[in-house]
Amino acid sequence: MYTDGSKNENGVGVGIAIFVKGKTEEKLKYKLHDNCSNNHAEQLAIVKAMEALQNTNIRNSRRRKLTIYTENKVTIQPIKTTETTKV
Repeated sequence: MYTDGSKNENGVGVGIAIFVKGKTEEKLKYKLHDNCSNNHAEQLAIVKAMEALQNTNIRNSRRRKLTIYTENKVTIQPIKTTETTKV
């Protein structure tokens, strides 16, 4: 999945793209309150993506490897692990 949060003069928003076997499974976008910071938007993008993944109808329910592509290293570093985590 790819995530991005952004803040500019038009407001604050989040974009998410979920891929399964190289094909787009789902695209999501959320408008956030204008008081949110860019970092908050980036963090919320990751949270929303993980929530969406739980609700995505993927045919095979066996354990899978999740890769999150984000430009927000401050957020991803604390949750980055090599261990398997059940979500």
